[in-house]
Amino acid sequence: MEFMGRNNISLFEENGKKFIKKKLIGEHNDVERRFNNLILWDNILHSNNYTFSPKIEYKNRKEHTVIYRYIEKSRSLQDEISIKSLDLVENNLYKAVELAKKVSNLSLNNIKSDNDISIKIANPLVAISEEKYINSTGAELEFFSLLQHDDLLKNNILNMDEEKDRGVVHGDLRLDQFLITPDNNIFVIDFEEFGYGNKFSDIAGMIGSVLFDVLHKIFMSVDVDLTNDYDIDHQFINNGEKELNNIKHITRKMFHMYMNDPNVLNAKKVAKFIGIFLIERVMSRAQLTFRLSEVDKAIAGIGRKAILEPDSVLELLL
Repeated sequence: MEFMGRNNISLFEENGKKFIKKKLIGEHNDVERRFNNLILWDNILHSNNYTFSPKIEYKNRKEHTVIYRYIEKSRSLQDEISIKSLDLVENNLYKAVELAKKVSNLSLNNIKSDNDISIKIANPLVAISEEKYINSTGAELEFFSLLQHDDLLKNNILNMDEEKDRGVVHGDLRLDQFLITPDNNIFVIDFEEFGYGNKFSDIAGMIGSVLFDVLHKIFMSVDVDLTNDYDIDHQFINNGEKELNNIKHITRKMFHMYMNDPNVLNAKKVAKFIGIFLIERVMSRAQLTFRLSEVDKAIAGIGRKAILEPDSVLELLL
């Protein structure tokens, strides 16, 4: 079994044991950076005897390859939410927040890895390389063309990071980065972006994952066969209020569990990074299709509003 994306990932069996092989692919300097982050995280696991993240069984720097033991019968927390109702996975969400906080509380000396999520998301909004243009899908080019003319959004994204807000982060935290076993053990994986970054980005990615699924559900639940725009708008508003009210107690608890100081200012900063997450999620989905869906455009619009008007999502946090 092999999966393609930013990495080549394959599953194999040896001496009755299953392993995951990950070969990092991409531009050489970026691959080196990500490989170094994986090694750095693995060293931390060993030095602290942590067991909540898989350790590397084998590594090959020349080939930028790492091998991990396969976690039997596990599935991602994202899949859990897709299969079950949110209230049935609520406790696992809180366990995931506890793991994320454990990562953020690490004190690292002489760490060289740096993660700037706002720059990463802003770069393609400013300009894309010839190689990126050639390899982009139609949906990606459509999305870039929409956002590259949005100077207000670009300026806000580029000015989001402040040095005082930087700390140790996973760097690419979403609910599919947590694996749940049948006996409800939980593991956090994929530390390619591990390092110093904005301390609000990890929890924003986790809450943003919950919000994205709910927004998708809201937009897809509207009956397009209704006879007039008023009925469609009315159904959309009612569905939206109901679904968002259902998650507020969960997202608020996630925010308060993670933050040492859950005040309004910090909530606004998390809200902006939730907006970043929504836009980045739409950007990732655009890699898989020729045209942007109306649903993805709408979700990207909500992400934009969260960045420009963070008060619009504060109800989810406070």
